[in-house]
Amino acid sequence: MIVKFSITNFGPIRESQTLSFEAEKSDHLENYYVTEIAGHRILKAALLFGANASGKTNVLNALDCLRKLATVPAGSKTDAIPCEPFLMDKESRLQPTEFEIDFIQGKDLYRYTVKLNRECILYERLRSQSRRRIVYTRTTDVDSQLTKITFGEDYPVKNAIEAATLSSNTLWNETVFAGFTKTNMNHKALLSVQNWFRNYLAPMVHPRDTLTKFILNLMDKGLIDKDRFTDILKKADFNIGGVVLPQETEKEVLRLVHIGQDGKLFDEIPYTSESLGTRRYFELTGILYMLIAHPYAFPIDEIESSIHPDLVKHFLLSFCTNATTSQIIVTTHNRELLNDKDIFRSDIICFTEKDETFATKIYKLSDFGTDVVRNTSNILNAYNAGRLGALPRLSDHFIDLKEEE
Repeated sequence: MIVKFSITNFGPIRESQTLSFEAEKSDHLENYYVTEIAGHRILKAALLFGANASGKTNVLNALDCLRKLATVPAGSKTDAIPCEPFLMDKESRLQPTEFEIDFIQGKDLYRYTVKLNRECILYERLRSQSRRRIVYTRTTDVDSQLTKITFGEDYPVKNAIEAATLSSNTLWNETVFAGFTKTNMNHKALLSVQNWFRNYLAPMVHPRDTLTKFILNLMDKGLIDKDRFTDILKKADFNIGGVVLPQETEKEVLRLVHIGQDGKLFDEIPYTSESLGTRRYFELTGILYMLIAHPYAFPIDEIESSIHPDLVKHFLLSFCTNATTSQIIVTTHNRELLNDKDIFRSDIICFTEKDETFATKIYKLSDFGTDVVRNTSNILNAYNAGRLGALPRLSDHFIDLKEEE
């Protein structure tokens, strides 16, 4: 599970900002939002609120960028790394981007740090926080474009030839994990951490992504049981009583079976004839199934896209009630979620706001003192009143299109 994730000089984020999943001491809704693992109390959810262009999506982009760096080898050493620094001042444009993530894999707590620019990986370090030992350190000679990897004494490689092979296979613009995928070697810690990036950290879900084929592929592989999937979908009040997969009918399209007024199953309706909201929640149901059945972390951008606010709440509560070691990182404009403190903890509510230099700051509802938010306060009213920040700064409504004389 993710413990915390820090971002420096990436997109609108200039100074280091941290998204933490470390639960605070409060026992409010403990059984729903907190998982105890490897001696740590970890939150299962983070909900990011903020104005448009405040940096919410870029937090998810940063996490997805890190996932790709750890799992996808570069095509060649001339490939640019898709990583843009803070562009609103000249100094930041010349500085490297840095990601640092603390995560739990098995019973071990690791800290992975990587510094990079658009040309190359400048520095990497993997450290076992549990054992207080360095797994490896990587540096890059920018002039020669060569990689040097040094392993800690407690995490040795088999021999010098194996270490040299890994270094030569790790191009200057890819991580050690990417080089490891191209190297015929066995290293327990590297393999364990690489599996975490590959199997736990899921790709970012964008508002306009079409995940239907992905969901159907999971069903085909047996990772999603169709009947149990349908049971989840039934709870969302879409009047759906069954799912007919393409291979089950002569018509090579996905079809949904609806329930008639008499309670009996009605005709099969082509999936493409369903509303955008139905199709969107069909996809979210697949994500919800995977989050409950398997350990995953899913970053979801604008979860309310085409979805009624009550359905968003239903999704979040279904996840928190049933998932154990999975996590979601969600951006949303659905302020109604702030209206009921009986369904959320203050440490899962995060805000993004740009300061006077146009740089993104990340902070939590739990960061505010009782002078701003009391236990009896209505959080939605406090947010709408501007006491929590993270609101659009709008001007007046008058628009003059007349040409000046």
